[in-house]
Amino acid sequence: MVDPVWLSAEQTAERLNITLNHLRQLQFRKQLVWKSKQGKAVFYLEDHVTAYADARRVKHETRQAKSA
Repeated sequence: MVDPVWLSAEQTAERLNITLNHLRQLQFRKQLVWKSKQGKAVFYLEDHVTAYADARRVKHETRQAKSA
């Protein structure tokens, strides 16, 4: 079994090219949920972040195709 890769909030925001505040809004809306917490630090699964980024990219491409 492969160990999951954990990303910190900062790494997640950087990978998604968003601010930490935007990441917190996604968490609040339950669009991207953290899976581990150590003290005040939260961590996201890399697979979940990648899946969210892919869905976001597809949604963006679909919007652009409709407007063209």
